[in-house]
Amino acid sequence: MEKIKRDIEYTYINGVYNKATADNEVNKTRGLIPAITSNAIDMSGEALGLWDIAEGVKSVDEGNAPIDGLVIWANATTLFQINADAVANGLTVVPASREINGIKLSSVITPLGEVFLMKGECLPAGTALLLNLSVIAPVLQPVPGKGNFFLEPLAKAGAGQKYQIFGQVGLDHGPEWYHAKFTNINTGFVRPKGRNVYVNGGTVGTVDVDAVLTSAKLNKNTVAADDTATVAVSKVNYNIVPGTDPSLTYLWQIRAKTGTTWTDLTASYTGYNTSELTVKAADAEKHYRCKVTASGSATGTVYSDECTVAAASEG
Repeated sequence: MEKIKRDIEYTYINGVYNKATADNEVNKTRGLIPAITSNAIDMSGEALGLWDIAEGVKSVDEGNAPIDGLVIWANATTLFQINADAVANGLTVVPASREINGIKLSSVITPLGEVFLMKGECLPAGTALLLNLSVIAPVLQPVPGKGNFFLEPLAKAGAGQKYQIFGQVGLDHGPEWYHAKFTNINTGFVRPKGRNVYVNGGTVGTVDVDAVLTSAKLNKNTVAADDTATVAVSKVNYNIVPGTDPSLTYLWQIRAKTGTTWTDLTASYTGYNTSELTVKAADAEKHYRCKVTASGSATGTVYSDECTVAAASEG
């Protein structure tokens, strides 16, 4: 029975219509993907995000179809992408916010209203559907006197007895322009870039925002008092993922063992304005840190944690 259920679900999504004209020919129902033609959006290899969903809702609305209760039917990667894109746009995917046809669904808000999210199966790679579930229903074709999905014996072959479960079921997908489909979606996960939603006088729009530096980490916190030893900036962090690699500038600073004032290093230090500084033995028991400034796709200035120069060795 589980296989029958899966076969029906696959057909409801992918089935190609065929009307039998002979007893040995099979009737086939039309699946949702072939059925939806008016609102077909080719993603051209891009990831499916919030504004693409909004475009799908808009296309349904422009066909004078209702847009209340629309559901995105997508695989796990696409749902992950939608969630990440919503967060990057300052929104939240609301878990189990409504029940449709007995199924509790999450939702996300678009400029044209709420859209529900459901992990769908049997979808071809790179395809997602925007469905109005209220107009979708199975169509049963019962056999007189037997009903639908009944067990019947097959012709005997020797002493064995075989049976089959017989039934005919199709799909009423309603007006096809009540739905939309997305094809050629990027099948991998694309990390979202810095992008926020703003609202101005009731109009929702987007604005690209730069990432902001939040911290810088050194690769070590103690270093030998040695003219060949080095300390480096090993990692910088941002509040959001930069859209492209930002430009970073570095300036190393020094303070005394017990002092609190930091002084910029100069060209007498190798690497004083790069990510890696060569230590001077003369700075034994002093402290280094690096000032990191971002420009381009990120902004801000941060100071790294400190690195202490070990005491000079005796002898």
